[in-house]
Amino acid sequence: MNDVNVERMYRYGAALGRDRWITWCWANGLTLLIISWFVSEKAADILLALAVACVAVAVLRAVYVSVQVHRGRASQLRNARGEQIARKADGLVSVAFFVVAVVLIVWNYVK
Repeated sequence: MNDVNVERMYRYGAALGRDRWITWCWANGLTLLIISWFVSEKAADILLALAVACVAVAVLRAVYVSVQVHRGRASQLRNARGEQIARKADGLVSVAFFVVAVVLIVWNYVK
């Protein structure tokens, strides 16, 4: 039976959690999925295709990041200003996700 290398698994998880592409793609894919429930059928088809594309990009990026961690390469370093902007953008995406979800759910009940 193989032993699990906890330190190595932590490195994978930390690298995947820090990657902005993965975060943005998952958030956008889920937002598009929620929006697709409340629009017409033709618009929902387009939104679902975009959501699948976002999830596919997130999965491909996750594979890329995992390979980089496996090879022992350090992730790209960002300057302090870029990191600050990325944190603010992540916050805005999170807030927008919940706002869109609540607005669409309320709109569905009012309609």
